[in-house]
Formats: sequence, C-alpha cells, structure tokens
Amino acid sequence: EPLITTIIPTYRRPNLLRRAIKSVLAQTYPYFQICVYDNASEDETASVVAELAEKDSRVKYYCHSKNIGAIENFNYGIKHVETPFFVLFSDDDVVLPDFYQTAIEELQKYPNTMFFTGITVIVENDVEKVIGIAPSFPQWTKEGEIFPPDGIIQMFDEGHPIWTSMVFRKEIIKKIGVLNPTIGAPSDSDFILRAATYFSFVMSKKICGFIVHHPLSYSVKASHFPVYAGWVKIIYNLINNEQIPLYIKHRLKKEFKK
Repeated sequence: EPLITTIIPTYRRPNLLRRAIKSVLAQTYPYFQICVYDNASEDETASVVAELAEKDSRVKYYCHSKNIGAIENFNYGIKHVETPFFVLFSDDDVVLPDFYQTAIEELQKYPNTMFFTGITVIVENDVEKVIGIAPSFPQWTKEGEIFPPDGIIQMFDEGHPIWTSMVFRKEIIKKIGVLNPTIGAPSDSDFILRAATYFSFVMSKKICGFIVHHPLSYSVKASHFPVYAGWVKIIYNLINNEQIPLYIKHRLKKEFKK
C-alpha cells in the first residue's frame, strides 16, 4: 500500500516531467505513488507518462479536459489525496534518492508534527550554478521539532522552506485546506506559512531536492508586482484570521512592524 502520494501537475514540459518522475522513482523508500495531473497539454506528455507507467505501476496519470491553471491543478491533486502523506512537486524539479526515507523516519520520530522539511538547493540550469538554498543558512540553525509561532517567525526572518523538499501529513488539509487562488504566484508560500502557523514541524539540514531555474520556470516568469501583491495578501490574511490563536497573531504583528 502506498503511504505517500506525490502530486505532479504538468503542462507541456514532457522532457522535464520525465526527469522529475525518474528522480522520484529512484527513492530508496518504495511505498509511494506518483499522480501526474496533465493540464490538457495535447502533446507527448501522455506518452511519456505511459512509457514510465508501463515500467512502474506506481505512476498514475490523469488528464483534464481543459487547462484549469497551475494553482487549481495543484488543488485538484490535494483534494484527491487518500494516503497518509503527500508531496507537492513541480514538474521541473528534482529530488535526491533518500528524501522520502529521511522524511518518514523524522515524521515517525516526531509523531505530533504535521510536516517535514529538508533543504532545497536552487540552481541555474544554463550555467549549472548554485544561486541559493531554502531555508537560508547558517541563520536557520535549529533542527528537530519546531513549534508555533517560532516556526513561522523564523520563516519570515530567514526565509521559508520550499515544498520540493517537504512531506505533509494528510490531516493538514482538514485544517488549512488547499492553495488560495487569490494569492496568485506565492500561493505555495502561503500554504507553507499557514501550515507553520497552526502546527509544529520537523526541520532537517539535509539536502533533499533541487529547484532548477530555466527560462520556462514559473518562478522566473512571474512578474514582481503580482508577487508583491500576493505577499501583502498573505500578511493581511494571517493577522486577521480569527482562527489563529491571539498570542501568535500578536507575535506576527510585532514582527511585521519591523
């Protein structure tokens, strides 16, 4: 029985998708399934996934009848999670072979945590150059279980993790729901920050995955103004959310004033 569902939305990037799927299939932890959600690519995406699925039955494929957008495609995958754990994975990213094994061991070690995060390295594809890591080091020094509001405060101070190297428990969906489409480009950041607001998580300094910047990557193409506007909404929603405990909201307001 698969314990982890890997959600990979995709749109017209079959070669990058092949690389992403292969990096997941190389995991030393075998109990997972890969669910590819095709945003009506109408190219060779279906045949690429079919080729991989023929060799490994853990690869699943679903194609939408029309393009519903990247955020809604992620949400479709989240809403259909049936396993205890899930991973949100872009079709142009890569993970290291021991990522899932490390995450499951840490989540078992800290059973009250709702998600695991390791380190994601950001590389420039055309020059093969490391341009960043997330979360930032050496400022982020603590490992193990991190409780709210310390986790979200540190994320705002030193940079939050990237979900390429994160594993979530399914129960988190009941509390924080899915991605918020009104946030726009930083909806992934919003999802992570909302999770850290409510729940403790386990942090590891182990490198688990890579984000590869290239001319077609979503983070490269995103316009600065919509991203800024999205972050304004994230902060506003956090400090005005009545479900967040008051002591956490007070800490957040204090940090934002800085």
